Amino acid sequence: IEVPVYSKVVDIGVYNLLGQRIDCFQLCNTASTQLKYDVSMLPTGLYLVKGTAGTSSSIQKLIVMK
Repeated sequence: IEVPVYSKVVDIGVYNLLGQRIDCFQLCNTASTQLKYDVSMLPTGLYLVKGTAGTSSSIQKLIVMK
């Protein structure tokens, strides 16, 4: 997820395809922030990961296969 460098905090939300929020958390935005997310508690399926920093947001697909 790409977000503007000027934002200090990034809100991350994980959603199923029904739009229900499955998980959410915040990260401090640095030039090299990487996210490792444990999907072991999620069933197989397609999810959306939304990153929001200030007024900008980005959405990426997350495919979980077991």
